[in-house]
Amino acid sequence: MKLNICNRLIIGFTVVAMLTLVIAAVVGIYLLNAMVMTTVQKNVQHDLDAAHAIYDYKEEKIESFVHLQAERYITRNSMINRDRRALQTELSKVSSNEGLDILVAADADGRIFARAHNPEYGDISYNSMIHHALHGDIISGTEIMSVEDLLRENPVLADRARINITQTEKALPTTKPVETSGMMMLAASPIYDYNGTIIGSMCGGVLVNRNYEIVDEIRDVLYRGETYKGTNLGTATIFQDDLRISTNVPAEQWALHERAVGTRVSEEVRETVLMHGENWIGRAYVVNAWYVTAYEPLRNIDGDIIGMLYVGILEEPYIDYRNRIIYTFLAILVMGLLLSIMVSRYLACGIINPIRTLSYGAREVSKGNLDIKLKTSSDDEIGEFTETFNRMVADLRSKRDQLIESHHELKASYDRIHAMSRKLRSANRELKELDRTKTEFLNIATHELRTPLTAIRGFAEAVYDGTLGEINEKQKTAIEKVIQNSDRLIRLINDMLDLSKIRSKTIEYQMSKLDPNELITESIENLRPLIDEKNLDIDIDLGDVPAVIGDRDRLHQVIINLVSNAIKFTPENGRIMVTTRLTESGVEVSVRDTGYGIAPMNLAHVFDEFKQIGREEGTGLGLAIAKKIVEAHGGTIWVESKIGEGSVFTFRLQAADSDP
Repeated sequence: MKLNICNRLIIGFTVVAMLTLVIAAVVGIYLLNAMVMTTVQKNVQHDLDAAHAIYDYKEEKIESFVHLQAERYITRNSMINRDRRALQTELSKVSSNEGLDILVAADADGRIFARAHNPEYGDISYNSMIHHALHGDIISGTEIMSVEDLLRENPVLADRARINITQTEKALPTTKPVETSGMMMLAASPIYDYNGTIIGSMCGGVLVNRNYEIVDEIRDVLYRGETYKGTNLGTATIFQDDLRISTNVPAEQWALHERAVGTRVSEEVRETVLMHGENWIGRAYVVNAWYVTAYEPLRNIDGDIIGMLYVGILEEPYIDYRNRIIYTFLAILVMGLLLSIMVSRYLACGIINPIRTLSYGAREVSKGNLDIKLKTSSDDEIGEFTETFNRMVADLRSKRDQLIESHHELKASYDRIHAMSRKLRSANRELKELDRTKTEFLNIATHELRTPLTAIRGFAEAVYDGTLGEINEKQKTAIEKVIQNSDRLIRLINDMLDLSKIRSKTIEYQMSKLDPNELITESIENLRPLIDEKNLDIDIDLGDVPAVIGDRDRLHQVIINLVSNAIKFTPENGRIMVTTRLTESGVEVSVRDTGYGIAPMNLAHVFDEFKQIGREEGTGLGLAIAKKIVEAHGGTIWVESKIGEGSVFTFRLQAADSDP
């Protein structure tokens, strides 16, 4: 089914809107969920801090009372006078009034002097707090008391501490059926005589097992005892190890008055808090419901972990609150989607109608109707486009007329250009013929000149040597100049012949494996008289380089040229350095002199034909020929120079054993 542009635009707008809304929904739900859970976790952390403060307050309250009791006149006099009965009567009365489960006085040796709930005395107390107090410390904390210690203090406490262990989902499996020891919040204070000497200690405490005052106070302060769908909104628990010994967590979801004493914490929480001593915050399955919970370890006065303090906020109300926000958010998104579909339909129709008009105009123009003019219906981009279309049609009419006129002019121009092209081709052929004639002339001229020059030089040498008769010094000087100029002309002719062969590509190279170091040694030996004549020092640093593939005579010619130039441009008593080295790119040969140097403006023209850079006489062809020979061997040559410091000419050839 073919869809028109209007429907495609509507579908496109709708798809984009839906994708945007889906992304917004996913991101929004994620952010809402993260925000809610972060808020709950922060709240439960604050609740745990508050619960800890309440717990500490209870310990401090016991500590204050015990310290006050140790300071009382009756306590001090009874200990000094050894009046056990009076002290026991007083301890029994005040412990009942203050809700203390144990209250004992020990003498300076740590033996029990009087108990509030048991007339027996004289046994040595194993309560570590009593011993701390005998050293002058006022101390409070939480300790675990064995069933034997509980029985000595009060048999009723042993019954309260005894808790049957209930198998709990997600808890670490155990075979232990019952817990008999108890967790005590204890405080101890030294008893002084009137001289300030410690004569004993007072210790009091409250059994936490099945004592719901602390956990209920935490719940009432933090959560005001509220419930949600029949479940406590917030709960608090004190654990002995991983066992709930005091809690307001219900045993069953609907049994609000039955507490989950005897149930155990999940294995994950137990590992984090009891084994590693770290706080745990997160979702936890507490007996029968999910809570956002916080746990922290409880430690005795020696720092050993003996239990946990827990607070938890029921997760369900926050989940429901989050879901209500999400449903509202999704409803708004759906309404936005419907609204965007209606708006997209309106906008699509507003865009398409002018486009249809433009389409009609384009069809008319394609038929050759350049007299059409469209009506502009809006001031927006489409209206501007319509105006542009009308101007374009007008321009086309004008261009059509101009093209017809230009066609005639171009035809006349073409005829003129065609005639000129024929003349240029004829001139080009004549130039090529002239260049060929020039080359042949140079070849003939150089060959014809070399023979008589060689003869002239030979006869001049014979005259100079006295072979043809004795000559005077003046004549000898003149003949010497003839020989020198003959040599210069012969070199010029030889260079021109070489250049002519290179240009015409008739030069032949006898390629073989060559040792670069051997070539350099031979070349320098050939030039030794010139070196000695100017009293030059020549340093030769030949590296361990491989062989190269090349024509011995031509490479010898390159080296001779470079070293000869170095000799020519180096002042007397100067220095020349010749080096070879192996690089990643090939074998490099460098010739360095200490001459005048080359100006930067001339460096680019050093290898040009018939270019004289220095002040010495020469043909101006040597470096040009050297460059062409090196390039014919697949190498490169370059120069580096500074005025007053000399020049370095370097050429590089590929090693014989390397890949081309």
